[in-house]
Amino acid sequence: MKQIIKDETLNQQLLSKGYAVVPFLSAEEIEELKNLFFHYANIENNHKGLYSNLYALDSETNWKISLEMERICGRAFKEKFCAADLNGGVFIAKGVNPDTQCYLHQDPSCTDETQYATYALWIPLVDIDETTGLFYVLEGSHCLRKHIRCYNNPSKDFDLNTLDKDRLKSIRMKAGKALVFDHALIHGSAANLSDAIRPVAVLGAMPHQTPYNFFWKTAANEFAVYSIDKEYFIKKQISDLRNGNVTEDRFREKVSAAETADFSLLNR
Repeated sequence: MKQIIKDETLNQQLLSKGYAVVPFLSAEEIEELKNLFFHYANIENNHKGLYSNLYALDSETNWKISLEMERICGRAFKEKFCAADLNGGVFIAKGVNPDTQCYLHQDPSCTDETQYATYALWIPLVDIDETTGLFYVLEGSHCLRKHIRCYNNPSKDFDLNTLDKDRLKSIRMKAGKALVFDHALIHGSAANLSDAIRPVAVLGAMPHQTPYNFFWKTAANEFAVYSIDKEYFIKKQISDLRNGNVTEDRFREKVSAAETADFSLLNR
C-alpha cells in the first residue's frame, strides 16, 4: 500500500495497525467546521438522536457542505498528507442519548481492496473521552480485506460489550485531530453520555489513481462494479444507493469475490 501520511512513523502505524492519529486542524478551522455543521444541521445542541447530513439534507446542499469541508481541511491535508486526495466529506453526530453506541464494523468497500486501500479521516469537533464516547478499533483487523462489503452485503457487526476489551484499543482524542483509518479496519464507538451533541467531520482520502468503486451484490459471491466519483456519491440520494439504483453508464464489470471475511482469524 502507498504512503499517504508524510510522517513516516505515523504512516507505518497506519499500514501495520490500520489507523493513526494525526495532528490536524487549528482552533479557527475547528470553529469554522462547527459553524458549518450547525448552520446546515438546524438542530439544537441537546439533540437526542443520531444525525448525518447525508440522510437529512438534499443532494445539492450536501455537495456544497462537502466542498466547504474540503476547503476548510485543505491546508492541514496538504501539510500532513502526500500522494493522496480528499474524497468528499459529511458530518455525523451523536445526540445526547445513552443508546448511541456504534457497533464495531468495517466500512463499505470503495475499491478493490486486494490491490488498494482507501481511508477515512474522522475529525471530532469536541474532545473524545469516556463521556462523549470513546472510539474503539481492533488493531490489525484491516488485514481482513479479501471480501466485498456493500449496501446489500453489509459488514458483520460486533457489539462492543461482547468482545474482549483487552483486544480493543480505545482512543481518546482532542478536537481537531484526525483519526485516519483504513476502511477495512473494524471500528466503532461508545454512546454519547455528555450533555451536548457530539459532531464529527468525516472525509474520505484516496491515494492518487485509486479507482473509486460502488459495489452491488448480484448473486452468491458475485458483485457488479460501478465506477463513481465523490460528486456522484455525495449528490446521489442515499435511498437510491441503498437500493442499488446506480446509472448503467457507470457499470464496469462483474467480479467474483467472497461475501464475508474469515473472522476466526481475529482469535489468532
